Amino acid sequence: MSGRSLEDVFDEIGVGRWQVSFQLISAIAHVVMAVQIAGPTLFNAPVAFRCFYTDNNNNNNSTYYDSQCLSDTTSHLPNLTEVFIKSSKYVAYPKVTDVNNHVEARLASCPYVQYDQSVFFNTFMTSFDLICERENVRPLFQFLFSVGVVHSGPIGGAISARYGSRRVKCIYGSRRVVLGGNVMLVLSVVVMLASPSYQLVILARFVAGLCNFTLAPLAYSLAFETIPQANRNVWGMLMGTPFSLTMVVLAGLGYLLRTWRLTLFIGASPSLILIPLAYLTVDSPRWLVQHGRGEEAARALYRAAHAHKVTLSPTSHATLQGLIGKGKGMEGRGNGDDREVIKEEKNGNKNKEEEEEEKKSMLEKGEEKKRDKVEKEEGLVMIEAVEKKRDVVGEKMERYVVGERMERDVVGERMEKRDVVGERMERDVVGERDVVGEGIKDKLEPLRLYLTSPGMRVIFLVMPVVWLMQSTLYIGLVLNANNFSSSNPFLYVCLSGLMDGSALLIATPINRLLGRRRMLCGCYLTSATLLMLELAVPYELAWLKWMLVMIGFFLSAAAYQVSFLFVPELLPTTIRSAGFGFISTMGTVGFILAPLVTDILAPYGWWVANFAFGVAGLVAGLLVPIMPETNGLPLPETLQDVEDRWRRQMEARRRWWKGGSCCSGERGKGCSMVDL
Repeated sequence: MSGRSLEDVFDEIGVGRWQVSFQLISAIAHVVMAVQIAGPTLFNAPVAFRCFYTDNNNNNNSTYYDSQCLSDTTSHLPNLTEVFIKSSKYVAYPKVTDVNNHVEARLASCPYVQYDQSVFFNTFMTSFDLICERENVRPLFQFLFSVGVVHSGPIGGAISARYGSRRVKCIYGSRRVVLGGNVMLVLSVVVMLASPSYQLVILARFVAGLCNFTLAPLAYSLAFETIPQANRNVWGMLMGTPFSLTMVVLAGLGYLLRTWRLTLFIGASPSLILIPLAYLTVDSPRWLVQHGRGEEAARALYRAAHAHKVTLSPTSHATLQGLIGKGKGMEGRGNGDDREVIKEEKNGNKNKEEEEEEKKSMLEKGEEKKRDKVEKEEGLVMIEAVEKKRDVVGEKMERYVVGERMERDVVGERMEKRDVVGERMERDVVGERDVVGEGIKDKLEPLRLYLTSPGMRVIFLVMPVVWLMQSTLYIGLVLNANNFSSSNPFLYVCLSGLMDGSALLIATPINRLLGRRRMLCGCYLTSATLLMLELAVPYELAWLKWMLVMIGFFLSAAAYQVSFLFVPELLPTTIRSAGFGFISTMGTVGFILAPLVTDILAPYGWWVANFAFGVAGLVAGLLVPIMPETNGLPLPETLQDVEDRWRRQMEARRRWWKGGSCCSGERGKGCSMVDL
């Protein structure tokens, strides 16, 4: 069956209540992902504090929290032994709080501590007293989540290599993988909420990173495959809005609750809805067709047509008839219900019973004839047995003669084999070397072709760096809430969600007008410029600083959305999936760089975070113009198509720089952005 005929069936069915369960799965997965990515700005926010030697020391009654330790202990990054073995230092033991709100921290440099509760009642930092000599443990909360994100792809590939990608995908399917990933995510959240040990909390964050970036793409793919082609642009854009809306809602929850455990519990609770929903929802019909389960796919599509009250055309009936594997009785149905299919199966069972009865009567008639034949055959067998006995006696006599001849031949053959084996060993060693060399050459030949091809070489060298920079810029601005506004991170997270959702809705139509390359270059450079300008604005103009940062985040979110369209259009069909996976994997490294900037480097200077993110946007904006424009062009099918596009672009640029035009006429005239 052609893919186009199946697309026609989806187009006739349209969008309706049948897709609700698939869209809910995708929406909930994006909600959970937003809680895990943007939540740490509220869950693990740094809180000001002041230390005391004893719980009865009341000589510091001011409201000023200097966040200074009492003794000059050298702050150091804890090693693995301190973090994961000496658990007594990092256990949330029952704390003693006196009338002065002094908490026993059990630290040499801060025996008793009092936290500023004007913004947060408690966070991870205050629950485990991650201050003074423990202060460098706090960044591990977000850092290990980012490490889990980076390793989600390699670990998934290792599982596929161990058990077979076909076995993992074909037997379980996207729906069941989503279900399993969500169960693991729920367990990790339970550990974070209930564990008294910081070691278990940060390990649970690592598991959450693995599950989130396995869960969300599969859930998105499962929902996207059920949308007709005519509606994919709009729905593909809208399916990302739950992530943005969750950031807004999360900011409101954090503002009202101001305690990390309850906020995390409410934010992650939609995962509980996803478990029964993913279990009851069927797999995508496209996935079922691709894996040889056409009958199940046809029944699902009939139910979809019935749910949408759509009358399928005879062509669509013929398509589904081919999926089910029956040649008759499918035309003329317009209600889209699969009850008639079940009736036909019952009628077919009745016809089969009649045919079986006829076969039994024919077998009974043929039994008599078989008996006569058997008797004749038994007589012939007796005669053959007597003749065989005579032959056996003659064969025994011949064996003695043959044995003597064999002994003589064996001696001669042994002498000859020594020389022959030696020659063969030499030939085999040389042959094996040639075979191994040819095998390695065959495996490296595609890689050699891509690296020796100028167009593909530039794509694989430039785009991974662009994705690394854009991920650092986007995620870094999300996590920079407490560094930018420690007194009101809730407003920062809320506005970030609004900017992200607005960029998602606005980027697609503008992208069609400007093109991919101009859109990306303009967004990156403008965002970097605004972040750099914010450093020069005085604190008295706080409204201007907020405006510059939020517009910069809006542009980075728009570029992030467009890049998901741009990269697949650059690659040929033969390696589009593998190439996009490699480039996007480099982007996940930005999830590690971003928390390193916001949690570790930012405390050394108020300007560090925005400066680092501005440099990332600047690098990405300068690299994007090297790429060819793909807007309005057909997707390249082969490596030769990529090379033809690259040569055409380079020739047009050379003509333009020489003062002529890339096509005809005066300088710049007749040149389209596709040519340049």
